[in-house]
Amino acid sequence: MIVALFSNILKTTLISSIGICIILLLKKSLFKEYTKGFNYYIWLIVIIRMILPFEIPIYLSSNIVINKLSSLNTLNTNADRMTENSAASSSLISSLNSNQAIGSAKNFNINIFEVLSYLWIITTVIIITYRIFSYVKLKRNLVDLSIQVKDERINSIYYELLSEFEIKRRILLKVSDYASVPFGIGIFNSFIILPNKSYDEIEVRWILKHELMHFKKKDLIYKFLVMAVSSIYWFNPLVYVLNKYINIECELSCDEKVLHECDFNERKIYALTLLNSLKQGQANINHTKLATELGNKEILKRRFDSMLNKKTKRGIFFGSLAIVIAICSLGAVSTKADLNAIKESQEITDSASDKNSIEEYQLETSNYKGYYLIIKDPTRLKIGYTSKLMTEGEKVSEIAKNNNAVAAITGGGFADVSSDEEIKQKRINGTPLGIVMSNGKLICNPIKEDHQNGKKIDSNIGVDEKTNLFAITKDGKLIVGKYSVNDLNNLGAQEALSFGPSVIINEKKVELSEDDKKSILPRSAIGQRKDGAIIMLIIDAIDGKHRGTSIEEVQDIMYNLGAINATNLAGTGYQTLYYNNEVINKPVSLIDLNVDTDADSLKPREMKVPTAVIVK
Repeated sequence: MIVALFSNILKTTLISSIGICIILLLKKSLFKEYTKGFNYYIWLIVIIRMILPFEIPIYLSSNIVINKLSSLNTLNTNADRMTENSAASSSLISSLNSNQAIGSAKNFNINIFEVLSYLWIITTVIIITYRIFSYVKLKRNLVDLSIQVKDERINSIYYELLSEFEIKRRILLKVSDYASVPFGIGIFNSFIILPNKSYDEIEVRWILKHELMHFKKKDLIYKFLVMAVSSIYWFNPLVYVLNKYINIECELSCDEKVLHECDFNERKIYALTLLNSLKQGQANINHTKLATELGNKEILKRRFDSMLNKKTKRGIFFGSLAIVIAICSLGAVSTKADLNAIKESQEITDSASDKNSIEEYQLETSNYKGYYLIIKDPTRLKIGYTSKLMTEGEKVSEIAKNNNAVAAITGGGFADVSSDEEIKQKRINGTPLGIVMSNGKLICNPIKEDHQNGKKIDSNIGVDEKTNLFAITKDGKLIVGKYSVNDLNNLGAQEALSFGPSVIINEKKVELSEDDKKSILPRSAIGQRKDGAIIMLIIDAIDGKHRGTSIEEVQDIMYNLGAINATNLAGTGYQTLYYNNEVINKPVSLIDLNVDTDADSLKPREMKVPTAVIVK
């Protein structure tokens, strides 16, 4: 999730940086003619856009939710594999030597983008923590050690101004021996802090007007948003430029509002009041972004120039136009019309992964819920099978663990060939249907199904007899369709398993039967993208909320995930997806499905099967 979030942040910072540059250019020309308030609030377009990425997972208009759950770069150090290909193993160990973490069964290859993602989140947390600490320290040193104003003359002016500005919220006026300039602080518990010195009536009136105007304009909320953005996008130098401009324009727009109906003489008195406050010294409040202040020398210089010049336009037309354009832009970014958005969302994180990574995603709509894995290296796929083939099946998780695999999914179908009805009822399931090939060898004498009378017969499939299957060649190419054993040998297949139907062949959707289009069940599938990455998909067992999918829907999902070849796998609820030492979906045993049980009360449990597709 951190990687996906960081990808979103990078995309947003690029778009926002363009927006910042455009506004800066306009400020040097067109925006000079418009009010300080307009120039101040125009930044909100960028600020709001930069806060918007925090909608994770990605929601699409077709009610599909894709959640990236994890990304793990793994390579098994399996002794048998290393013996089979010592040269390849030596090369692999050498190439990973600089970033390898040694474990008892696995090595973890660190992904640079993941490292950057975690560096970003750690730095962000540190910055936010530091700013919270600075705020607490300021409040303790200045606010908590201050006292309420006892001068009735100042209090009278203060309450008069509260009424004039129509401010009804509670803002306490206090004095402090530790403050050297006036400032306002607090979004919820608000205070105006004055230095503990004597004031004449004119001076204190202008100071209080200025600080109360900040509260009336909700400037502290604005500053909070800017602080959040600068904490999250700390790596973008343009954010610091934006921050500087907003700090200056915050004070300029406040002065503009205070002096809106004032003559030149009043403006001059106001300016002298600010200058006199600066001479008294600068308060130590620059360590927090959640306080208002009179400003430093650079800000004061610009403020003096602005105070004595009233010739500005309101800029309402351009402000409205800019906001409309921004809203339309955001709408264009977030609107997705159909399932093609699955492919677009997948691309966010694909570029962040290397050849050895496995990525885990959750897929959910109102009709179905499932998971899929993206395995970047297709040569890691093998066909695993029960250690008691033709006799007794094993759980997918057991087959995976027995083969030191990091991931596995239920493979092909099975048959109960035992004459013992009691054994059949126990679902021993050790006999696969069709071809099973592993490491280039035909593993067993398979059986086939007699579709004319529905009976399963013990019969060898001829070497030239074609059957629905998928296969992986030595170089990692996924083959799907109808092939014979001889075909597989000629194609250089290393792994193969009978099942189907095929749903995508050579980038084209296969025409499906009416039953495949309509029959709604839990499903599983395997496919391959153009870049060679393997997709393992599983649609979970039916529950009170989700109904499963048709094979046609599986076809659409795989197609929009970028599969150029794909096939349906075994399972009507019992199919299992195992990853990272745990079963990540909720399989249901056929024993439970055969019992008249409410779907909501079914307990997830694995069923024994003869074969599985495993990732070594």
